[in-house]
Amino acid sequence: MSVESNAGGYVYGPMRDFASSGVKTLPGFGIEYAVLSKPLPLADGFAVARRTIEGLGRPLAAFCGFELRMPTVLDRDGFLAFNKIYASHLDSWGLLRDGLAMTMRTNVVPTTGAPAEISLAAFSYTVPTSDPSPSFVMSGAPEIPMGAAAPVRRGETSDDALLEKTQCVVDTLLARAQPLGIGWDDATQVHLYARHALALMVDRQVLAPRGIRPLNGIICYDTAAPMVDLELEIDIRRCLRQYVAAA
Repeated sequence: MSVESNAGGYVYGPMRDFASSGVKTLPGFGIEYAVLSKPLPLADGFAVARRTIEGLGRPLAAFCGFELRMPTVLDRDGFLAFNKIYASHLDSWGLLRDGLAMTMRTNVVPTTGAPAEISLAAFSYTVPTSDPSPSFVMSGAPEIPMGAAAPVRRGETSDDALLEKTQCVVDTLLARAQPLGIGWDDATQVHLYARHALALMVDRQVLAPRGIRPLNGIICYDTAAPMVDLELEIDIRRCLRQYVAAA
């Protein structure tokens, strides 16, 4: 299922109150991806994001994605409590519909150099363009099968367990992308977030058997997943422009 945000210039996959499954632009729009020169505490980061988009003459509805960095891994209750606070901010900007987020999100915990508090690292928004190619940003997917409550092989980090987990993540992303009309072949960036060395496994044993050949390889981040019992996330994207925004 996909839902249009005409004011934002995109379609999205409804999923949770804190994140949609992903966003794809409508014709006539592209996504710009702004990476902050350093992560900023949420209030400060959101202020930069708002100034940026208002300076371009775009409405708040044009926001389509946020990337967070966290100081530590949260337990389930802590994760849900934070999501309520985060969702209330989305709601104040008109980025919830029927209680569900319209924007994508990836949030992870850097293994080294983690921020002192939950921080904004990057944000995405739509702009008008004559480029006919659609842009998209997909939310980070963990190793929890769609419709399930628990992760694949909870607490296990053997090679075969990590392989099964990455297979779950890739299959989840494929399933989430399909309603939006997105294919992995369209992605220009594949991001892998894990504290394990998984890039070759993902490329050779998970993507290749599915006929997926990342155009620009896999970009790896040495991070932990945001909630206990999770080991990795993957997201994919294709943006009109990526740049560094002054923090």
